Amino acid sequence: MAQVTIHIHPETAAPLLEAGEAGARELSAAVRAAVRILQAGGRDVAYAPLVLADGRGCAVSVTPRRFSVVVEIDAPGTLLPGRGLVRGPKARRA
Repeated sequence: MAQVTIHIHPETAAPLLEAGEAGARELSAAVRAAVRILQAGGRDVAYAPLVLADGRGCAVSVTPRRFSVVVEIDAPGTLLPGRGLVRGPKARRA
C-alpha cells in the first residue's frame, strides 16, 4: 500500500482548527471524504468536488508519486458548480 499524504489549504484548515471539537469533527469528515475520492477516482484525479459541513465548497486533487499519493484539499470557493470528478491525464490514457 502506498503512503497517502493529505495537504489541506490553510484557509480551509484554520477555521476548522479554531472551532474546537466541532471543527475537529468537520476536519475529520473532510479527510474521510478525500480518502473516498481517492478510492473512487484512483491515483490520478485532476478535480473532484468537496462540500464541507458548513456549506463551503473546495476542490480536491490526487497526484500520484512513485511510492505515494498526495491528496490536496484546496481553499474554499474553488468548487466548480455542476462539475463532478475529472480524471488526470495519466488516468485518461490508460
